[in-house]
Amino acid sequence: MKKTARTPLINIGTIERIRSGDIQVFGGISNTEDRQVSFVDGRCDVFDAIILATGYKPALETLLPDFAQRFGGAEGPARGELQPANDGLYFCGFNVVATGLLRQMAKEALQIAASIDGR
Repeated sequence: MKKTARTPLINIGTIERIRSGDIQVFGGISNTEDRQVSFVDGRCDVFDAIILATGYKPALETLLPDFAQRFGGAEGPARGELQPANDGLYFCGFNVVATGLLRQMAKEALQIAASIDGR
């Protein structure tokens, strides 16, 4: 994983839930304002949370207009830096660790949830 920056896919039921419609996947976001998201196809809706799944090569510099300011010249968030700009945008799964990326992502997800919950 460290050499290729790739993680094996482990399906824990997500694909089936997407196929059944329990989980909906949207693409082509043109704009976000607070909880409202506008899509390039003209749809617009309000969401409780937005999860941007960028894949193996996130290319954050193309997704975030403030990339250089947000990360101060670094390639992305530093180890343990889940919310670099303190603006509600969290980053999970960017640090390869010896104990395993999936375990680390689970830990980070809990930290993010606690932060959102105000604990």
